[in-house]
Amino acid sequence: MENILSVAIGAAIGLIGAVFGSWFTARRQGRMWLREQKLKAGIGFNTAVVQLLDM
Repeated sequence: MENILSVAIGAAIGLIGAVFGSWFTARRQGRMWLREQKLKAGIGFNTAVVQLLDM
């Protein structure tokens, strides 16, 4: 009985670690995507301004 309890506790700790790891990874990827979108928007804005000034 003690072995089953220790295995269950170890499995629960491992599962919690996996869930937190995937959550942190998803947050980081979301921030990277948002940063990339802001960069693309800034480049597009700068391009439009340069084209407007060249007219």
